[in-house]
Amino acid sequence: ENGGPVDIVNNCQAGLLVDPLNTDEMANAIQSLLLDGENWRTHSANGIKNVERKYSWKAHAQQYLKVIEPLTRREAIIHKSPAIRKAARRVDRMIVTDLDKTLLSNTQGLNEFLALLKKHRKTCAFGIATARSLNSVLAALRKFDLPKPDILICSLGTEIYYSEELTLSTDWRRHVDHNWNPQTIHRLLDELPGLELQADTEQSRFKISYDLTETTEGTLGRAEIVSLLRKEDQSVNVFLSQGQKLDVVPSRASKGLALRYVAAIWSIPMENILVAGGSGTDEDMMAGNTRSVVVSNRQHEPLEDHPDPQHIYFAQEANAMGIIEAIRHYKFLEGPQDAG
Repeated sequence: ENGGPVDIVNNCQAGLLVDPLNTDEMANAIQSLLLDGENWRTHSANGIKNVERKYSWKAHAQQYLKVIEPLTRREAIIHKSPAIRKAARRVDRMIVTDLDKTLLSNTQGLNEFLALLKKHRKTCAFGIATARSLNSVLAALRKFDLPKPDILICSLGTEIYYSEELTLSTDWRRHVDHNWNPQTIHRLLDELPGLELQADTEQSRFKISYDLTETTEGTLGRAEIVSLLRKEDQSVNVFLSQGQKLDVVPSRASKGLALRYVAAIWSIPMENILVAGGSGTDEDMMAGNTRSVVVSNRQHEPLEDHPDPQHIYFAQEANAMGIIEAIRHYKFLEGPQDAG
């Protein structure tokens, strides 16, 4: 009368429930089934009929389909605000790049890249995906005289902004807030040996950032931190970049997840998106059908966990020149049907 047999007997009506620690009760049930022919035939017939109806593979599959079928009829409600519609225009592809160590640091390459973007502005959107906060990104845009992107994914995919006005996606903000408990994460990690909380400018509503430091017990690894958070029922994403910068964000947030959200509401196929990056925080942006490039100055940060490193184009050129090299490699800007 404990565990699974309760459900099985109720479903099949083909057995008797007893206390497994009560030997008299068990003996009486066995005797009843063996000596009472009518009782035996009833349970036997029920078992043959109901096991097929309840516990065969066909029955299991049919029940599963019955449960999920209503979900397939639901359409995701995506609010296309005026800012989103304006930003999307009629583009059919998008180039999304990290900032530091990918797009910047080469003035000639940056100027050539921006000129190429301007030439194809009507068909190709420009996006930035970075761990930086919004204010830090705006400072970089001013410093390097960059145009405001059509799409800005910042704070490791926890925030999305659209168009020149950089309008915040409140839908995405509500989405990533699911089961996010920053107070618990601070309680678990702030005083952990080997971790040092980064400056306030590196923190945001949905991103908690640390530096890994050397301790007497050695270097604390990402795997140990993930294990600790999982044991405390914290469903989060943990990213390690540059070997020492560790970021914790909600489980629904990452650069890749944010990018796929944008692609969905703009109706841009993933194969029409060129992603430039190179650190561990870029891995899920490069997964799936996106065109991906790692510029030469990022190759010292291998994407160790990427399931298909051959899917990534490793450029010979550095910074923005490497992105231009990838655009030519993929023939990315040659026409609606030629991007790939």
